Amino acid sequence: MGDSITQFWLLPDHNAGISGQTTAQMLARFNADVLGHGYSRVVILGGTDDVILLGSTSNMLGNLIANLSAMAAIAQTAGIEVVLCKLPPIIWEGHVFTAQVTSANDAIAALAEDRGYLLVDYYSPMLHHSEDFRDGVHPTVIGYAVMETALAEVVVK
Repeated sequence: MGDSITQFWLLPDHNAGISGQTTAQMLARFNADVLGHGYSRVVILGGTDDVILLGSTSNMLGNLIANLSAMAAIAQTAGIEVVLCKLPPIIWEGHVFTAQVTSANDAIAALAEDRGYLLVDYYSPMLHHSEDFRDGVHPTVIGYAVMETALAEVVVK
């Protein structure tokens, strides 16, 4: 479940990524895209578009976390294991969003720890690796390989 980063990723068996979507838009389609399909796990990577589109608003972080929390609670209630993801670094149209991404990632990690969700860190292995991105946001083939490794470290047991 995610935005364009998920949409352009070839890995997931069921890919529910839609380019340009904020976590509020992801939440609006969560039930239809996740529930009733027989999934045992959902990986939720959302917030990049919140940071880019809403990063200057005072309630961006609160809304991002509330939306991720709501999606995770819906999944957990349905018996689906929840995997939350830290956002990769964001450099978009010349703007570096380090402070916003760090704040979002800290809040995502706290949510995962508080609720006992699995957590994948895409930020740390991609930080300072501009070659992992084709435009500062969307990973290259190499970037997706880095993400696949990070995901496998959490979900493959």
